Amino acid sequence: MKVRSILSFFMFFLFLFDLPAQNSANSSTDVTYVESSYFLSDLGFASDAVFMGRVDSIPAPYLFPSFTYFNKSGFFASTSLSFLTKKEDQRVDLIWLSAGYMYDKKKFSTGISATAYLYSDYSYNVQSQMLGAIWAFVAYDFKIVNLALTGSSSFTKDGEVDFFTGAILDHAFFALDSSLIIAPGISLYGGTQNFYEQYYNNGSSGKPMGSGSSHGSSGQGSSDSSIYINEVSKFNILNIELSLPIQYYYKSFIFSFTPSYAFPQNPSTFISGESIVEEELNNVFYFYVGVGYWFFTNKKKR
Repeated sequence: MKVRSILSFFMFFLFLFDLPAQNSANSSTDVTYVESSYFLSDLGFASDAVFMGRVDSIPAPYLFPSFTYFNKSGFFASTSLSFLTKKEDQRVDLIWLSAGYMYDKKKFSTGISATAYLYSDYSYNVQSQMLGAIWAFVAYDFKIVNLALTGSSSFTKDGEVDFFTGAILDHAFFALDSSLIIAPGISLYGGTQNFYEQYYNNGSSGKPMGSGSSHGSSGQGSSDSSIYINEVSKFNILNIELSLPIQYYYKSFIFSFTPSYAFPQNPSTFISGESIVEEELNNVFYFYVGVGYWFFTNKKKR
């Protein structure tokens, strides 16, 4: 297993939380570990909670520590909590647990995971009505471009299931003896929107129906009647995103910074009683910054 597998898994972990991810990112280093189970700890900050290009009207900046164990067989388990740093609403907004399997060999990598989300009752995160998800990806390095395809199923608190797919194209540039990796990329995501309908009914800080809006600090919106999204179970292209992941690794540390710009697609049509409102979507800039540290167990170099 090459050190690039650690960087690849680090990006895999970020995707589980729907942060900018480049699963095919790799390093040209030729250090190989025969026995390479390891622990990975990370402290990151995300400027906003963005999912499929959708955000709440109030920013949700998160500070989140995480801890992961990765076995040399490919199996891993991870846990994290997300602390909402907004001055008016500081709290632990999310705890999540994840387990899965990842395979990485030469130019090919793949992985699958199951994740449970435990959101605060006051959360206004766009994903706050999700209980869990099953997610998988497959990636191949074509030298000129890295291609990753993703697919997932998410389960909501009201018992609905959403399906998402994505395609990521990127190319990694190396500098400073391959210690610095810059991987500009573009991604395309599509899916259904049961999570979004439930978010507007149960977790949004502001309703889309005009007079029914509420922007209380509790994160709970209010409205005289339920809100429905037209064709909520229809699969649509939801987001096109540009990202510029930058990683620098030194010994057992990974320093990461990823600015991203999301171009949400296909605005929803909201229906409440006799009122019909088309969503106004805005492009979103957000970023992730973090530092990770790993240490091997029973390592041998060859």
